[in-house]
Amino acid sequence: MTNSNEITALKKYVRATNFLATSQIYLKQNVLFKRPLQHTDIKPRLLGHWGTCPGINFVYANVNRLIVKHKREFIYLVGPGHGFPAVQANLFVEGSLSHFYPETIPYTETGIEDICKKFSAAYGYPSHANPEAPGQILEGGELGYSLSVAWGSVLDNPNLIAACLIGDGEAETGPLAASWYANRLVSPDNNGAVLPIVHINGYKISGPTRMGRMSHEELDLEFRGLGYHPIIVDDEMETDIFEQMTAAMDLSYDMINDIQRRARSGEDVVKPRWPVILMR
Repeated sequence: MTNSNEITALKKYVRATNFLATSQIYLKQNVLFKRPLQHTDIKPRLLGHWGTCPGINFVYANVNRLIVKHKREFIYLVGPGHGFPAVQANLFVEGSLSHFYPETIPYTETGIEDICKKFSAAYGYPSHANPEAPGQILEGGELGYSLSVAWGSVLDNPNLIAACLIGDGEAETGPLAASWYANRLVSPDNNGAVLPIVHINGYKISGPTRMGRMSHEELDLEFRGLGYHPIIVDDEMETDIFEQMTAAMDLSYDMINDIQRRARSGEDVVKPRWPVILMR
C-alpha cells in the first residue's frame, strides 16, 4: 500500500508538469501567471494536444516512483501524438534540459519562459519528441510504432523495463495492433520486459476510439486473448486514481520480476502473461 506522503508528492509533481504543459501549448508570455491573463498572452496558433498531456505526466511520475523505489533501469516511451509539451515539462522539472542545455534552458524562470515561447515555434521545439530532447529514441505520433520500438529496446537488454504509453487512437493503427503479438517472441530469460500502458481517454483526432467505447469486461477479454494480464485503472472507480495507479505499477513490477526470476532460474516459462495497464 502506498503511503500518503508518496501520493501527495505524486499529485504535486503531476500538477506542476500539467501547468508547464498547458503553458507551453497556450501561452507566449506571462507563463507563470504573475499577473491576470490577457488575450495578448495567448499564442495565435496552438499546437500540441492538451488531452493527452495529463496522462503522459501521470505515467511519467509513476515510472519515476518505481525507479526511485527499486533502482531498476527503465525507459519511458511515449506513443500519443503531439504530447511533447508534457514530455518537455518533465525533462525541465527533473533537470535534464538544464543539464544538457545550460545556456538556453537554465533551471530558472528564464528556462520556463524559453520552453513556453519556443514550443511549436519556428526554430523552436516541435510538438513531437525529437532527437534534441534528452533520452528520446521514439518520436511519438499517430503512426503506431511505439510498442514495436519498446519490444526492440529490451532485446538482449535483460535488466531493462520499457514502460510504453500507448494512445487509444494510436492503438487503432495497423502497426500497433500487430505489435501486441511480440509478447510471444521475447524471452524472459535473456531479454528485458515491456510494460504497455494504454491511455484510454476516449477520443482521437477525428472522433471517439474503439477502446473508449468498450466495457471493462470487453477490454479484459480482449487483452487476455492477446496473451496479457490486464490491470484496469479507472478514474470513475471509488478508489483515488493515484492509489489505483501506484498499486497497478507495483503489481506489474512484481509480475515482471516473478516471470524473469522463474525463467532465469531454469524454469521453462512458456508464453508468460506479461502485465498491461489499461488506464481510463
